[in-house]
Amino acid sequence: MRKARITKAEKTRAPKKAGDWDGQPSVIDSRIKFCLLFCLGLAGFMWIFVSCEAWFGSYYLWPISWTAASLIDLFDVSVLVYAPPDQESLCILEIGRVVFHVEYQCSGISAFFIYLAALFAYPAKSGHKVRGALIGIPAFFAYGALRLVILGAIAITIPDLLRFFHLYFMVILNLGFVMMLWADWIRKIVEPIAEPAYS
Repeated sequence: MRKARITKAEKTRAPKKAGDWDGQPSVIDSRIKFCLLFCLGLAGFMWIFVSCEAWFGSYYLWPISWTAASLIDLFDVSVLVYAPPDQESLCILEIGRVVFHVEYQCSGISAFFIYLAALFAYPAKSGHKVRGALIGIPAFFAYGALRLVILGAIAITIPDLLRFFHLYFMVILNLGFVMMLWADWIRKIVEPIAEPAYS
């Protein structure tokens, strides 16, 4: 009798599809879907950026540059920040005798778009994604300002290493910050009550 019951239970199981394991969606299919949504989201955010570059200059680049200048000023360092006429995508940050041309890539905006695209692509509820975006906006704003402060400190103390930090170290730091914030969002917001948004 026991053998017959087991056989009957096996017959009632849902048939497996090609590439499935124990009836669950293929891991490979999920990864492909994530990659496609990530690329689509990143392209969409970049299109928004290109279309509204002047807006980002006024409400992202300039506030971050001004905040960085204010923080540097707390250490009694001579600092001056201003926007050149007719150049909405550039801020000038003079720290002592060092002049920074602060552009969008200096503020970490590319890393911010990567983070948003990862939120968009991850299989989570819309509410979770909105919360992740709301957390990311102030986090990346603070990170962008602190990034400029660090570069300013390096320019004053060890100017020979400024190029290395600006072109290499900060790029790696951008990726690390994105991964940390995204993983923290998954662990603290998504996973406790996670339900896949797609299957």
